[in-house]
Amino acid sequence: MRRLQALGGVRLYPSWRLLQDAYSRGEIDPNALKDRMNRYLDHHVPVPLRAAFARIQPRLTQEEAELPITDEAAALAARTAARVDLPPEALRFALPSDESRWRVDALTARYLRLYLDRGQAAWPMPGRGQGLFSAARALLMRDPSLGKVERRRMEELPEDPDAALAFGLDRFRVAPRFAADYFRVHYLRMPGFVGALRYRDREDRGQGRLLREYLALRVLLEWAFAGPDGVFAPHPDLTGLAQAAAHVAEAEHDMADDLVLVVHRYLTADRYAVWLEAWEQTLDAHLVQSGEARVREHAVDAQLLFCIDVRSEPLRRHLEALGPYATYGCAGFLTWRCRHRSWRARMRTRAVRLS
Repeated sequence: MRRLQALGGVRLYPSWRLLQDAYSRGEIDPNALKDRMNRYLDHHVPVPLRAAFARIQPRLTQEEAELPITDEAAALAARTAARVDLPPEALRFALPSDESRWRVDALTARYLRLYLDRGQAAWPMPGRGQGLFSAARALLMRDPSLGKVERRRMEELPEDPDAALAFGLDRFRVAPRFAADYFRVHYLRMPGFVGALRYRDREDRGQGRLLREYLALRVLLEWAFAGPDGVFAPHPDLTGLAQAAAHVAEAEHDMADDLVLVVHRYLTADRYAVWLEAWEQTLDAHLVQSGEARVREHAVDAQLLFCIDVRSEPLRRHLEALGPYATYGCAGFLTWRCRHRSWRARMRTRAVRLS
């Protein structure tokens, strides 16, 4: 999650306002939140930093207000940013073409729509049988939205998609350790189309060919717009590190640099996970308690799960008429393993649905 957020700004957790609203409605138990904070401290914070982190963790978890950045905090953030071992979540990954991102995305989407068509369009994509990269490149050379300089740059790229990817890594001076991240950022820019291409590639047994051609198309457009001045150089998240340093500066810890990185990771992603897990823990406890109350009130000899298909209803009605049996409809698991827990038993067991 932290890597996705750093690479493409992807946020999978609920927003701060949504979490606070749930807390104010009593949907998040304060004790569950405290329990999750303690678990995080025990499992994700290095031992030498736990005492210092524990002192500021409640404020980091429960307050959104940003602290003013003092000169001391700014100096600490700059010193931390200068480290060579910065983790990915402390970096920001800007593409060389970010200033023209809307053009890259718009043109990529235009030709992906043409390529993914399956005969519904009145005019099929010319050259579609040659592959996504070749067909899109041929059309781009005649696209009126591109200037002469941009088309001339596109002519420099090799015609082979894999060679075009190597061209991009070389010309944008992508460090070997960031090569995979460079491609991941491009994937995250258009996740819907990437999912469709991945599905189509598996369907056609292309062994990843379509995804590589998608990347080659993005590199082609990136080179056209960014040119030789473009560089892919991940840089430290100075704003986030400065805010983390503002909290750490008050703690006055010997390992201040390491503590800044831990606090930065917590502020940018992990505290949202702590809140969400506390929310789920509260809901889980509520469901178990309400279920136990219903079982005590209406004791049954057996609980049976059936497919939600309407054809299961006659069998369910007959079973419930035979005795104290409770039936429930649920989505079919299609032989997938699942965990279940009975209302009376506290231990978790495994079960396999066979139909």
